[in-house]
Amino acid sequence: MIKFKNSILKYLLALLFMAFIFETHAQNKALKESADELEIKKLLYAYADAYVKLPQNKKKEAILDYVDEDLTSMNVISAVNGKVSTTVADYKTLSNFLEKIIQTPNFKIKYEVTEIVKTQVRGTTGLIAYSVDYDFTREGMTWSKGSETVLMTLKKDETKWKIVHFTFVNIEDEKFKGTCLCELFKGETGDYVAKTTVPAGKNYDTKLSNFDFRSDPETGERTIVVEDKSFKWKSSGEVLTAPEKTGKGTNTETVLGSAKNKEEAVTLILQQSLFTKNCASFTMKK
Repeated sequence: MIKFKNSILKYLLALLFMAFIFETHAQNKALKESADELEIKKLLYAYADAYVKLPQNKKKEAILDYVDEDLTSMNVISAVNGKVSTTVADYKTLSNFLEKIIQTPNFKIKYEVTEIVKTQVRGTTGLIAYSVDYDFTREGMTWSKGSETVLMTLKKDETKWKIVHFTFVNIEDEKFKGTCLCELFKGETGDYVAKTTVPAGKNYDTKLSNFDFRSDPETGERTIVVEDKSFKWKSSGEVLTAPEKTGKGTNTETVLGSAKNKEEAVTLILQQSLFTKNCASFTMKK
């Protein structure tokens, strides 16, 4: 009987020991996952900080260092005009985007992580979902302002986490500069009317511009008049802003570019003079 009791006791002790081992292993695993979760949270804040500093320090490698070269991303944008668009991108697209920011003078980025919704690590794969408020400005003027929810996916190699995928859901609150849509109409006299849709904060405005082409019968000098502005169109094709008298004297002429025909001259004036504050790029509709 004593031997039988000893056998039961040994069996129970063995079970308790195994339970202790499994519990310790589970706790160690939980601790390890918690450490990994903290690590990818630190990576997120470091990535956001590098992004904010990019216009000043010009170090895009400080951002790309966190990103895997096989990066993929999807961006869903709900614009201020109510339209929803989806774009996909990769590592090269991101690199080109960062370079464009570097090349834009007097540009500033506000990119604040406002909430981390969820963090999860399973093996060598990490997920972190977070919300951001952003504000892009140039020379003190807001280009674009809004919020986005992001799902970031990461993979861990031997020692380091790398971002392998982004999914952005971007909701614009305000937009003052971006892609403008322009449609040209040619009148019977050869003059043009341009209908331009431009960002204007919480919506888009449509502006009509009348282009009046004039030619001096004696000198043959060509002038293009748009509202209260005048432009010279030389026989060489150069389009220039006309000198204007101000309280400080007369402004010098500025060469906008060269145009072979009236349509090119209209497009040049729209892009290089009339809407430089609102339009980063143009989509021309004919």
